[in-house]
Amino acid sequence: MLDKKDISKIHNPYDFSNPISDENLFIGRKQELQEIDYYLNHAKTAPRPINIALLGIRAAGKTSFLNISEIKAIKKDFCTVRINLDEDDSKTLLNFFFKIFDSILLSVCEQGAFNGISGETYQTYLEIVSTYNIPKEKIFCNFLFPLQYAKAMSSGNRDMQFSDNIFIRDLKTITSAIDKPIVLIIDEGNVLITSRIHLEKLRNIFMNIPRFMIIIAGTKELFPIMDDVFSPIIRQFKKIIISEFKDINETEDCIIKPLKNIGISNPEEQFEIDNDDIINIHKLSGGKPYEIQLICHFLFHRIQQKIVKNFKLNLALLEDVLNELESTQDISSRPILTSIKKLNQNQLKFLSTFSFVDGSYNLNIIWALEYIFNNNNNWNKSTFKKEYDNFIKAGIIKTKNKLISFCGDDFDKIYAKYYAREQKVNIDFKHYSITGYWQTLLDSFINSGLRNVNNLYIRNVFGKEILLKEIIHNITDKKQEKDSLLENVGSIERIYFFMLDFKDRKRIPIIETNIKFPWISAQNFYYINNSERANNIKELISLLELVKKRVIKLGGIFKIEKIELPIIPIKKFVEIIKTTENQKLRRMIIIEHLLKMLKEYLVQNNLGKAIVHAELLYNYRKFLEISHKNNIGYLFLANNNLEIARDLFNSVIKEFDKKKESDDKILLALSYYNLGILESKDNKDNINNSISLIKKCIKKIKSVRQEDRNVDCVFSPSIVDNELSYSEKKNIDLLEISKDALEVLKSFKSH
Repeated sequence: MLDKKDISKIHNPYDFSNPISDENLFIGRKQELQEIDYYLNHAKTAPRPINIALLGIRAAGKTSFLNISEIKAIKKDFCTVRINLDEDDSKTLLNFFFKIFDSILLSVCEQGAFNGISGETYQTYLEIVSTYNIPKEKIFCNFLFPLQYAKAMSSGNRDMQFSDNIFIRDLKTITSAIDKPIVLIIDEGNVLITSRIHLEKLRNIFMNIPRFMIIIAGTKELFPIMDDVFSPIIRQFKKIIISEFKDINETEDCIIKPLKNIGISNPEEQFEIDNDDIINIHKLSGGKPYEIQLICHFLFHRIQQKIVKNFKLNLALLEDVLNELESTQDISSRPILTSIKKLNQNQLKFLSTFSFVDGSYNLNIIWALEYIFNNNNNWNKSTFKKEYDNFIKAGIIKTKNKLISFCGDDFDKIYAKYYAREQKVNIDFKHYSITGYWQTLLDSFINSGLRNVNNLYIRNVFGKEILLKEIIHNITDKKQEKDSLLENVGSIERIYFFMLDFKDRKRIPIIETNIKFPWISAQNFYYINNSERANNIKELISLLELVKKRVIKLGGIFKIEKIELPIIPIKKFVEIIKTTENQKLRRMIIIEHLLKMLKEYLVQNNLGKAIVHAELLYNYRKFLEISHKNNIGYLFLANNNLEIARDLFNSVIKEFDKKKESDDKILLALSYYNLGILESKDNKDNINNSISLIKKCIKKIKSVRQEDRNVDCVFSPSIVDNELSYSEKKNIDLLEISKDALEVLKSFKSH
């Protein structure tokens, strides 16, 4: 463990300027990674892959996620092609597709195709595209597109329309020379926002070629174009949203993990990091990974300089962050920031009421929300309009067709947020839909007056009213002719886990709210999660009556209704999910169970709660992937339910036995190891079988690179009082722990 005197001698582990490229430092995104795993596996066996569109706000971690996706693809034996787009690539089709072709050919040749990069094929290609000269002897030129490219460039015809068929023909030539699928990993997809033709060509070419998969990253602005361009072929793209960290545990990992990675074994104690510090950093950063790293970089920097001793946020820290932001930009050349720095605290609060709008809402809507939740406590309608006019004149906000938006860019928003925090005002420029923002404001209003009130987070789709009791009735109604789970997928998943949370009750009171204005129609469902429900229900209704009174005054409708929701027994619900034709819903539920199971066990250290999810997942065992079975089996091993654990580990091994060569040697090795430990726990007299299984693990894991041999946790045997004892080891090299386990088992056998 590093002590405090060593801190000044080590590097700052928080690198806010570069995306993550080390799996050990990658935080969260477990569900998104499960999605990537699934579609990479799908691409290896399916006739046509399903492509991925990674979408999210800037600085949310899309490039880091691409890096980890690339590592995963390499481990699964893909040929990976990384393409980082820039503005020049969108200028002409020839530039764009040359970059794609050049990147693909280089990658496959580096993998040994066409006799490698020193072979005649690649060397001839280099000569053609470097000199624009076509060799008379074309025996080593297997491709037509480079010839077309060279002719166009040599004649100055850069806008030439090249042939899709020629490009497809060349790509098929490439795939025939390499015995593995190819994945194109494209970053900065927003470059193509203004280039519809590029996206059309990309679609037309790669939808017709097997063994090619695309993963493209961009902001959400890319997708409306893709919806248009790819419709109805958009079904070939799976959207994965990369957002800021919602779970505060992910922010905690983002703070703690880099410290542990440089050898600080107990950073919480050494730097006095408590839950309040984590919450404050989470709120200040909005859960954005880049900003968490930026804040922590300066916190650690101040500790290294012995200015402070801990991770407490203060005004000086905010000044450091602002200074860093100012060092990257000429603030004086940004008139909007000059205007913002002249605002007083009350005016900054006014700005916060507009920070969510982003060109979607008019003044009447914003005033309505302000009045409903704050009455006239901050402004009346007249003073609100006057302040609004001042902000328009100052160039801080603008209108187009009466819709309001912030004038600044992403940098202006980040700077304004931290400047406002210095003035003790919270501004978050996160964009919400009107229903999402209404829900956020209503939740905040309720939680400011009451504790233990939870939102069921079931939303209506396309304005259709949710009849919650009817949905629950239809789920269990055997008389229905059609599968009731084919609709309302998101709602049913939420209802399923709600039923699990309240599995020991028969009914639960729910307060439904329904807001209606010409500009919004939204439902929310609230429940009380404590023993004093009756009193709190009355208090909740009284609080909502204040909202209702103000909504009615503005000409809207606000309904409040108490309903008694029947609880579906979870065993019955599981049987319904097992038989539904809705594979997407079932898969969503399985993944959510897995995430909750791992979180309870690895993060919360709560085996009891984790095993609840493991037991339910065992009911879905015929739908589970191999990696899922190993993880669930480990939980049963930890809980000493050895028969089920044995069944799952054997199932993993049998599935691998069907393959000539394992795609995931570490998973197979881990299953051998876990089964070996299980057998030694179950029957001390059958130690030979345990030894044999551990040897199989070692044989498999030896060929795996050292950096890929790390596993989250395993049980390690030792001999205590002439008996085998087991302790759990975390973040351990599987080969080393297997060798140690083998020696212990051999020693136990000899005695």
